[in-house]
Amino acid sequence: PGASYHYCAIASNLGGAAFGEVVSFTAPAAPPIVRNVTAVVEADGSVTLSGAVNPNGSVSRATFRYDSTNLLACSGGLGKPAPFEGIALPSGYEDQPVTHSLKSLAPGTYYYCLFANNPGGDGHSELSTFTVRKVAAGGCASVDGPGLGALGLLALLALVRRRVRS
Repeated sequence: PGASYHYCAIASNLGGAAFGEVVSFTAPAAPPIVRNVTAVVEADGSVTLSGAVNPNGSVSRATFRYDSTNLLACSGGLGKPAPFEGIALPSGYEDQPVTHSLKSLAPGTYYYCLFANNPGGDGHSELSTFTVRKVAAGGCASVDGPGLGALGLLALLALVRRRVRS
């Protein structure tokens, strides 16, 4: 992307050779490619957003977009940016990891995506959701996903009973 190329036509036969006019063009930049976007909700209600961006040969900038209102589609102007100033990515063709943590979110469902742009255009992930549950007394939050399960809960209760009796 962005490289200039020069060329001309050349024809020859028994009568000689002819050269066409030298013409040039610049290869257009390609938009970044965004993939592998996830959200991990911690017990304290903080959220770590992560993904990968291939800058596709041009210096790029990436930002997560999130909101408690359904964004309907991922774009650079929707939702809250995280981080606000974006994450600068060097030119190249390898996936660059992108991560950002959100803290102090109110309980509820949030919509999020990863948005990136460069001179070639915009790239973005699909819109996804994560849920932050109300933080319980003692600093533990209820979050979506695998929990203690019935056996783990029984083991925890047995441990608490032992400590109370001692």
